[in-house]
Formats: sequence, C-alpha cells, structure tokens
Amino acid sequence: MKYLLSFFFSLFFSITYSQNLAPYPIRIDYSMQLNFNGQCNFVSSLFFNETKSHFEYRSVNMEQDISKEDDSDDLFSVVNDTTLLFVKTDRETNSIIESEASLDHYRKYLIKDSLRKIDWEIMNETKKIDSHLCTKAVCQFKGRNYIAWFTQDISCNFGPWKLHGLPGAILEVCDDKNEVRFYAKKIINSTCLISDSIPEYKYITRKEFNALCKKSISDILSRISSKMDREFKIGVTKSDFKSIELDEE
Repeated sequence: MKYLLSFFFSLFFSITYSQNLAPYPIRIDYSMQLNFNGQCNFVSSLFFNETKSHFEYRSVNMEQDISKEDDSDDLFSVVNDTTLLFVKTDRETNSIIESEASLDHYRKYLIKDSLRKIDWEIMNETKKIDSHLCTKAVCQFKGRNYIAWFTQDISCNFGPWKLHGLPGAILEVCDDKNEVRFYAKKIINSTCLISDSIPEYKYITRKEFNALCKKSISDILSRISSKMDREFKIGVTKSDFKSIELDEE
C-alpha cells in the first residue's frame, strides 16, 4: 500500500508540474553586453513560441560587489555573479514580467509591465549575418534609440530582452550610445519545455527598484568615505546608477 501511495503521489506531482511547462520550439543564444561603467558581458537565450517568449541571462564577469556587513575592515569582496535573471513576455495577457536582483545579489524582485507596441521604422538597408539576409529597423523604446537587424528567415515577433514586434527574428541590436548590445550566436530548432511559474519574489515598480539601487550605491560611498583618512574626502553629487531602461514609466 505504501508503494502504491508513493506511485500515485509521484504521478500526481509529475502531472501537476508538467502543467506549468510550456513548449518553446526555437531558441536563440545571444551575446549580451552592457557598457555603462565598464563593459559587462552576459550569456543569454531567447525561447519563443507563437504567443510567449522567455528570455534569460546571466553575467559572465567577475564583479566587485559589496560584501555583507561584518566586523572586518574589508569594504569589498570579489564574487562571481551567477544570478540568472529572466524576462517573460505573454501576448495573451499583454504583459511582461521580469526579475531583478539587488546590487549585492541577495534579494530578488519582480517587475510587471504591459506589452506596449513598439513603433519600428523598417529601413531600406540589408546585410548578411551568417547565412541570413537581415533588414535594418530603428525605434525608440524605454528611453533609448535602437538599431536592429532582423531576418524573415525565422518566423518570430519576439526579440532579446523586451524588444518585440518585428516581422522576423532579431539577430543583432544595439542602442545609439553603444551601451546595450545583443548579437545572436546560435539558433537551435529544438523544443524546450520551460516552466511558466513565476518565483514568489516581491513585486516592485521599476522606479522603486532604481531607487533601491541608487540608495545602495550611496550607502557604499558613505562606507568608503567613513573609512578613509579625514584629509581625504570623496565628493559625490549623485548616485551613478544606469540600467537598460532609461524611462522609468
């Protein structure tokens, strides 16, 4: 009887878990670069089907992060940031849910956004990326001006991060300041099952998250200043924090 109950429990768990899995027939792996205060490199992947996309990325840099408060005199500790972050886009619910991590990587948050139409302008300019003929398109989105190259060889209305709405897969995109860049490295035609479940992180707004990061930077500078020689002063007029989104709304 014990084995029978165990079998039915395992079967129930498998069925329940599988109901949260969605098939994504195509995956595009990107090289992702953010060049705000020094270049940060990420490995990232876009999974998509007709109505949904799942974009995930992880830093490959050795970052200098602030350690937790302790009794030591060390201000910094070098850690390998392996936080996996995601952006889930759903056309059926017209929504985007993304995860974010605090600067010390100990706290995770969720930010919900509406799926807003992007007014792309498709240009009369083409180039080859690998074997794919790509067309140039430009847009203004979340406070940045983007230049994208997309191919109609791959049927896809989604793109890396929150970019979407072009009649083909985006294989390359960057902003006009060269601070944000995605470049497709590999296209894989193989169905992946990815959970649609959302982690139980705290929901906050983009504006609230940016404010938390600015406060963290301000606290860091205050800690540094407090441990410096009295004759050595640090002048700070604002917390230098930048993200992909310049528009907080």
